[in-house]
Amino acid sequence: MSSSSGKSSGKQSRSVAPVRRQGNTPYLDIPPHIRNVMIVVALAGIICAVIGSLMAKKGVAVEADKIVHFSGYTLLGALMIMGLRPILWPLGLILVAGMSATLEVIQPIFGRSMDFSGDFTTNCMAVATGGGLGMLGRFIWSYIQTEMVNAGV
Repeated sequence: MSSSSGKSSGKQSRSVAPVRRQGNTPYLDIPPHIRNVMIVVALAGIICAVIGSLMAKKGVAVEADKIVHFSGYTLLGALMIMGLRPILWPLGLILVAGMSATLEVIQPIFGRSMDFSGDFTTNCMAVATGGGLGMLGRFIWSYIQTEMVNAGV
């Protein structure tokens, strides 16, 4: 009797637990091929920022200069967070802010004025904002992916 009850309890205790992790990470991260695309887009944005910042000023192209700076550098900051591995996040954000400082310093060589207190400050605030948005995006991505795996989708 005890052997039959042992067999039945063994069958009852077997249940398939939902998969909650992939590898050693507590969440499902953005796949490398998607991160690579984001890095390529970020590099294209950096090239556009360099070209746009160093072009000789022939009149005012855009009245809302600070809005353009903020939008562009926010996108670059978000793409750095979305595209890089977490260990490289600080380096990516510092490099984008450093690029902004370098561009402001060398603009007078190309007939532009250096606006360190305006453009550089705006750019740094935008990089920080983009970093926050990128982290939010990664959190949402991992949450949705984890829920889909747990639901068996």
